[in-house]
Amino acid sequence: METRYPIRQANGKDFDSQEEILTLLRQEKHGRWLSGSNDMWHGGIHISRNTAPWSVLTPDTGDDAVPLQCIASGELVAWRVCQDYVMGNLGDKPLQYSPSFLLVRSVHKPATDASTWLCFYTLYMHLAPLSCYPKWTVYQVTPKGNGLIMRQYSGSEVSGQTVPPEVSHKARLHSGEQVLIERQETFLLHNGQAEVFGLAQRLKDGSSVGDKFWTSARPAFMEPLSEQYGYLPDWMSVALKKGQFDTVVCPSVMTAIKAGDAIGFLGKEEVPDEFSNVTADWFSHIEVLSNDGRMPLFLNNPAQLHTGRQFLLVPEGKQLYQCEEKGSSPAFEPVELTNQGDAADIIPAESATSATDSASVAYLQIRPGTWVRKDDVDTVSQNDLAKLKFKAVGQEPVRNQLRSLEQQWVIDAFRWLGSQLWAGRDLESGQLQAYYTRMADDLEKGNIPQGSINRYRSSISAALNHWNPYVDFFLRRLVVKHESEWHGGSTNPKWNGVLATMTGESLAYVQQWLDAHEWMSQVPEFSKDEAVWHFHPVEFLSTLNTGTDGVTYEQLKTIFPQASDSDINTVVNELRGKLKLYKLDTPTRLRHFFSQIKGEVGTDMKGKTEGFQFSPEALRSFSQYYRQHPDESIKDGYEKNAAKVIVRSADEQAIGRKHYLRLNGNRQDHPDDGYNFRGRGLIQITGYEKYHDFMSEYPNYWQDAVPDTVSHPEVVNEMPYAIRTALWYWISAKPYSADKGRGYDDVADVTIIVNGGSMGLTARRNAYRLCEKVFL
Repeated sequence: METRYPIRQANGKDFDSQEEILTLLRQEKHGRWLSGSNDMWHGGIHISRNTAPWSVLTPDTGDDAVPLQCIASGELVAWRVCQDYVMGNLGDKPLQYSPSFLLVRSVHKPATDASTWLCFYTLYMHLAPLSCYPKWTVYQVTPKGNGLIMRQYSGSEVSGQTVPPEVSHKARLHSGEQVLIERQETFLLHNGQAEVFGLAQRLKDGSSVGDKFWTSARPAFMEPLSEQYGYLPDWMSVALKKGQFDTVVCPSVMTAIKAGDAIGFLGKEEVPDEFSNVTADWFSHIEVLSNDGRMPLFLNNPAQLHTGRQFLLVPEGKQLYQCEEKGSSPAFEPVELTNQGDAADIIPAESATSATDSASVAYLQIRPGTWVRKDDVDTVSQNDLAKLKFKAVGQEPVRNQLRSLEQQWVIDAFRWLGSQLWAGRDLESGQLQAYYTRMADDLEKGNIPQGSINRYRSSISAALNHWNPYVDFFLRRLVVKHESEWHGGSTNPKWNGVLATMTGESLAYVQQWLDAHEWMSQVPEFSKDEAVWHFHPVEFLSTLNTGTDGVTYEQLKTIFPQASDSDINTVVNELRGKLKLYKLDTPTRLRHFFSQIKGEVGTDMKGKTEGFQFSPEALRSFSQYYRQHPDESIKDGYEKNAAKVIVRSADEQAIGRKHYLRLNGNRQDHPDDGYNFRGRGLIQITGYEKYHDFMSEYPNYWQDAVPDTVSHPEVVNEMPYAIRTALWYWISAKPYSADKGRGYDDVADVTIIVNGGSMGLTARRNAYRLCEKVFL
């Protein structure tokens, strides 16, 4: 199962790590995991304007707004699409909020045996209503508009400027095609005439597809048909076709949705405080929940599966080492401390840094400056969730939301926390262990100071949101069975305790809010008011994620047994979390990429410089210049004696000037380009044009200083540029496009793109067979 984080960066790209998302979530002021700011149970997380201000859609944000994204592939189960914000009233103060939501069902299937599956749901509440989305006009190209030019859109165009250039000479619109035009501007044609152009996007089956472009909006060329919402997620387009708004809809035919698909934008909510002051925020509530009877056995990996992503666990009491560089191999010296089985020492195998000493003993870095022998590490499958510190706790139904933090699940959670924290780590850890044990004892014995019950609830809430990194880790791995907030509305008995503290206008408003957001009783899967399992939306799904987000040291060592640890770790780090960016996001693409590298440079994965050591006969066989100047082929090619031993090397500079200068984008007024820009790197880039283009496009993929590969082409053989040029070439030349799904049978076509022919094809095919065993 592929999963994603619920938000993306302001530039629309995925975050590189889970820790980046968690750092943002720690800044949330309300709606945190397990306990909200109201000191009551909270089964999800909030994404607010504080966390992701770029996920608010307003008339001013437009193209810059980044929608929330689906965090697990599945199918649409239920939704409520509101046409506008619901208006509540607190006395004479109108308050708006959005009960719009989407519920997605997913099934994690780590094996074919259904007993290993888990059905769960992702819930996205408080989404922006339809009124937040702009309406754009749908146009159809008229017969007179057939062949209409599509022009480049950069986002910086303004009225009065010269018309933008064509996308390409083949980019044309044809009669009958439909486009969505979001706005119009006036540009000057090359003859000085002003003409109105529309910022357009093609439509297919009612949904916008492809990149935006400018095209003429002249009435003779474009005919208006209808209006359509802009920036609308595909699932919401499906909902619109149902034509039911402001009510819960459970479609009879399920529609698929993929991880990464747009969900929508943050909804605005105006909230009164205890003094009837009103504050506004934009946020969405996200939950992962399940009523699957296979929980909690699912956490214990009942089928003992060893497949999927692997994690490295360092057992308690293992010797720790520090690394020192001594000669050509690193040396590892033991330190006084031994490992205590810390939570921080659960390491994704694909991100582990490895090294081998002079005696061929392998070590793993478990944290900066700290290493452990590889033989001392346990490898655990992602299916062994209990071993990975996921803990299920539950409660008997106690229908009082006001006292939802004084229940058995909290006692069990605190006792478990106390057992997991190692008191000997430092003073604070010892204090926290005692603190959670005492809290559990007090709750179990009912030692709750009645005169300050609200303060005590606040202390429980604070304990469920502790900033200590070890506590935070364990809290995110709790799986809690609890009644939901979304069943039954204000008439559900669990709200009696809360509503009893209110009167008058406040009571009426809260009752209205609860009733407006209720949906569970209307969805068959949750119509019974029963406790359901709640999971941390980021922590749980990140662990379930089976989508490959990198390569491992062991995989590369198998393919390149002579490669240094340093070079392997460089490649591991370069690819971590970026396989999709580099078009390496399938096992087949990884096989092709690394088999081509092995065919180019061999088993040591070292960048090599292309040699021009050719015989006179070889020069004449592939070079038109030397066929036309056979005497020069004898002069420039190498010479052998009667014993077939080379007694004079080929003149590589001359060959570069006479043959290669005419190839690969080399500059004709720079006679040494053919020699200077020989093939280098892991997938050898060749010619001035590629060396120059790599520099120009470097900032699109990497944020450090741009290497001067034109003035110093030799750096292409050095890490990290050796792997980065290979990745850049893979993206720009698109060898992956020759992957037609035939695996081994596509190697020849990939090879043609990489080196222009079939040179080394047998070696590349053999390497592909090896890669089939490595990338499964």
